[in-house]
Amino acid sequence: MPPARPAHPALTDAEVADLRAQLDRGSTPRVRLRGGGTGAVVSVGDPEADGPEYIRVKVTLNGTRDTLPYAPEDLASAARGAKAAAAALGSTPPSVPTKAKRQPSRNPQLRTAPNVVITLRTAGAEWLVDAARDGTTITEGAGVSAEVVQAVADHLHDARLSGAVADVASVRRSEAAGRVERLRAELTAAEALLATYAPGNSARGRRG
Repeated sequence: MPPARPAHPALTDAEVADLRAQLDRGSTPRVRLRGGGTGAVVSVGDPEADGPEYIRVKVTLNGTRDTLPYAPEDLASAARGAKAAAAALGSTPPSVPTKAKRQPSRNPQLRTAPNVVITLRTAGAEWLVDAARDGTTITEGAGVSAEVVQAVADHLHDARLSGAVADVASVRRSEAAGRVERLRAELTAAEALLATYAPGNSARGRRG
């Protein structure tokens, strides 16, 4: 005997696009959970950045409201209704009592934490941060202030890390101090040159 097919066909790409369009218009579309029940769509993300479970749905499970991520194959369109589901099965939809209570799913889908890698590095006089989620780059070369880097090192209480950050800070201070001295010398020379062009200097030179 062939296995029974789900009562509600999974969301198609077109239906996912329609959910995203409804959210953009300010609507709150509803979907069916193929495991039983319905929910309100909160957001439709990007499968490249958010993984396969990129549709967030607000549901009530065991009397508790929560927002959980789902993949399109875990959901069905609420617009199809019971007749469309019955047509997919080739049978007549069963009658449902007016006050029948829907049993909550006993196996709510568990969220899976993404694998996030954050790298802090130096580049010249700057601190930069790179980040990737599940192998996909989130950001690359974002600038980070030295104060933030020092705060992270202090919070981790790692002597070797603190020493490495301190060494970088020492070099940066030395470079900055050297630049200040060079700029100060240039300013002094420029002021002296400017003074030679003060009104009356050329006349006094001829009288002398």
